[in-house]
Amino acid sequence: MLKGLGGFIARRPYMTVIIVVAITALLVSAYVIKGMESRMNEKDFIPNLKESRADREIQEKFTSTYHLSIFARSTDKRDNIITPENMADILEVEKKLYEDETIRANLRSGSTEDVMSVADLLAQIILIQKLSGTVENMTQEMLTSMLQAINETFERYISEGLSENPEAMREEMVGMIALSLPEVENSTRDLLSSLYITHLPVIKQNITMALSLLINQSFSALSIQLNSTELSGMSNEEAANYINATFQNFFGALLTNVSTTAGYLLGAEFASIMGQVVYYATGEVSRVVGGSIGAIFGQALQLRMESLSGEVLSIVENATGEAMGGIGGGEEGEMMEAVNRTVEGIVMNLSVSLGGAIGDALNHTVQGVIYNFTTHLGENLTMAWYLPLESMKASVLLNRSSQENITIALEAGKQGFLTPLPNLVESSLAENNFTVSLSGSVLRTFNSCWDTIFTSLNACYTGLVSGMRGQFMEMASQMAGNRDGDIDPLSFMKALSSLSYDEKKKVFLGGSIVMNLMGHSITLNFERMSEEDLKDFIRGCYLHPTPECKPALAAMNASFTKEFNPPEKIEAVGLMISLSFSDTLTKDDDLATEMERRVDKLVEEHDADSEKIVYTTLGHHIISDEIMDSSFKSMKIIFALAIIAVILILLLVYRNFFDLVVSLSALLMAILWTYGFGAILGYVFNPLLIAVPVLIVGLGIDFGIHIVMRYRAEREEGEKPEGAVKNTVGSVGMALLLATFTTVVAFLSNAISPIPALSQFGVLCALGIISSFIIMITLVPASKIIRERRTGKKDVVVKKRVKGVGGTFLDRGLALGAVSSEKHPIVVLTLALILTGAGFYSYTQIPTRFDIEDFLPEEVPLSKELRFMI
Repeated sequence: MLKGLGGFIARRPYMTVIIVVAITALLVSAYVIKGMESRMNEKDFIPNLKESRADREIQEKFTSTYHLSIFARSTDKRDNIITPENMADILEVEKKLYEDETIRANLRSGSTEDVMSVADLLAQIILIQKLSGTVENMTQEMLTSMLQAINETFERYISEGLSENPEAMREEMVGMIALSLPEVENSTRDLLSSLYITHLPVIKQNITMALSLLINQSFSALSIQLNSTELSGMSNEEAANYINATFQNFFGALLTNVSTTAGYLLGAEFASIMGQVVYYATGEVSRVVGGSIGAIFGQALQLRMESLSGEVLSIVENATGEAMGGIGGGEEGEMMEAVNRTVEGIVMNLSVSLGGAIGDALNHTVQGVIYNFTTHLGENLTMAWYLPLESMKASVLLNRSSQENITIALEAGKQGFLTPLPNLVESSLAENNFTVSLSGSVLRTFNSCWDTIFTSLNACYTGLVSGMRGQFMEMASQMAGNRDGDIDPLSFMKALSSLSYDEKKKVFLGGSIVMNLMGHSITLNFERMSEEDLKDFIRGCYLHPTPECKPALAAMNASFTKEFNPPEKIEAVGLMISLSFSDTLTKDDDLATEMERRVDKLVEEHDADSEKIVYTTLGHHIISDEIMDSSFKSMKIIFALAIIAVILILLLVYRNFFDLVVSLSALLMAILWTYGFGAILGYVFNPLLIAVPVLIVGLGIDFGIHIVMRYRAEREEGEKPEGAVKNTVGSVGMALLLATFTTVVAFLSNAISPIPALSQFGVLCALGIISSFIIMITLVPASKIIRERRTGKKDVVVKKRVKGVGGTFLDRGLALGAVSSEKHPIVVLTLALILTGAGFYSYTQIPTRFDIEDFLPEEVPLSKELRFMI
């Protein structure tokens, strides 16, 4: 085949070059049109296993926020960032980010809560405490007693739980579930029957074939047994007794084996369809169970909420003398959402147990079908085989004089066994009826899980009651506020949400803030805060945490760098600013990149004016771009060095500029082919794929050297250019083809890797090696012929030794190694085993991990900030 290729190249070199160039142009066009995205994504390095897919699905379907962080640190990485001036500077950054219309339009809720930092939280806490002190004189005993009564009412309802009689609720749910299960049983039976009928021809064929084989084997064994017995030497009575006993045992064993085998095969066939049936039944039962739980739980919850609301409204009306509205439609909608979430969670957890119970019940149904089938089959075979059996016994007795006659008699009897088999199998299969009973298993499973179910329902009820308490507290406080009463912290938070960032900065730098609180205009005056004052305030939050401080404590622990060790050490060199974008960014990489770049631009503009703080945007896409940019820069250097090294080697080996240019052109074409295929396959650039060109250069140049040198040798031996090409491609080409095959197989072994990046790397390397082989085996010989035809110069082997290439020192070293191996083989083998063992031990000590930090280039500023933060 390769000689034929060589002949084609020799006859049509121009066409060969045109074909290679045309393919190159097509693949380059594919690359230009489709392109290859450049990205560094951890997902590309995570195995595509069930757990990974589940995690990705959760992130894609259930993640509602896209988070972006900004790292702020002191300029010299030593000074304490926890100062009033720095807090004000951080608030200024938040202000610029929030006031950008494009950024604000893509925030999760569009409020200032989506751009948060410790500075924001501290300002809010200080404002809450200041505001609390200012309005403390407005507190009245009426509100205190009213809130206490409301709180006690809520605590009582929480302690009583959802129902005083959980068993009655369970029985009501069980009754509702039981009413709906017959319909599920009927639909499940219909599905099982339909699938069974669909598979029936295949089932019949498989069982008939297997039983036919079993019958043949049994008759072969019977033939051996009878022929090994001297029946001809027995009397008629002895022979008859022996034959009757033998056939009786044979017939009983055959029926048993046939029934067992048929039952096993039918069970195996059922196994292929049971998965669909169990999945369907589990889904339908889960729907019934979920609907029943939701209906009964919703009724009980509504009764409890109405009772609680009535008591609380009565308390407020008695205390204030004013009528108070109940829960509005919005709150009822939230309650239903909570009910639905709770029921969905219960059903999801319960579905595993239900699936197992349903599977057991359906398996019981299938076992009954199998038993019915094997019973009918055994009865039918017994009747159908009786006459052939008796006839065969008589024939064997009559013809026992020779083994040949016995064999003929058995063969004739076997046909009597085989002929009715397909019809008997078919009729036995057709007699099956399906009876599906799921109620017992489902209800037992539900009852066994009731404690867990009720615990979840009660937890939902408790959560709703707790949330309802806040709503009533707020409404009661509003009413009391209109009567110059006290105002609860929820009202404080509402007032704070209307404050601007400039007003929050006054908390640290000093100034006056006018707040409108429930119709009251309150002025808060702040003096410029010192660093020690700020430290003391934070320390007090940890030593004596108030309700408004508690949410900020965890945020401070997570936000400040590791030097922060409260309450002893209130110092840190850095902290995090968090932005919460809408979930649209989790599905739109282009929009996410645009937002990260826009945030980074604003941060950099502010960073240029900030003397004490350095800000760094830590966006996923920004980090990915930094890694890829650095990888490209490094690969450009490595690729250039590889090309230079190849040029130097080719100059030493070829000492011919034309051969050098052709080999390098072939290498570059192979690289273009490789990335063209990558674009067609939809691959993306990642740190692994960037290294492919260097591998192609290192592995592909060998093909060119072998072909050129072999061609020269052929020409030196007197072959014409056409003959030299044909011999070169036919001889060296085969060796290179085998080398290509083994290398491609090695790289393609990565194709089955569950890690996408590694799989793409293996496939692309294999395509690169194949491309190198094809181009080198065609383009290089064709170019040689064209040149010789145009110039008329003969290309011969350069025999003069080039200094440093194949020198005597290397020759002596290789000769010494060969002689040593011949004279001391045991020593050489021992040394090889020792080195192999040492290498294997070292291999077992290599740690296995994936860390994004390993991909961060050390010289990039973003990498330095990440390492410092980590």
